[in-house]
Amino acid sequence: MSLLVDMMSNTLDGSYQEAASRRAGERQAQAEGAPPVRRRTVVPLLVLLGVLTGTAAAQVRSQSRQVDGDRAALAAEVDRRTAQSDALVSQLETLRAQLAAEQTRALG
Repeated sequence: MSLLVDMMSNTLDGSYQEAASRRAGERQAQAEGAPPVRRRTVVPLLVLLGVLTGTAAAQVRSQSRQVDGDRAALAAEVDRRTAQSDALVSQLETLRAQLAAEQTRALG
């Protein structure tokens, strides 16, 4: 009966136990010496993400400056055309007044 109890309580043979602990120690040493695979892949990805974000931000700033310049040019053009339109309306009113005066003089 003691052999049966011994087999059930010690499921691994001593040499198997020793080999398993040696492998676990080797894995631990490798993990401490070299960065994990995740760190080695995450760092370049983060650098790439930073470069892409910086490039996008620079392009947005550049386009923003260009849009602001275009907007200012359009506003100046609108002001110029509005002044021109106001001058034409004033000229039209003057011509209408002259036409009414001429019609009154011709009919009267």
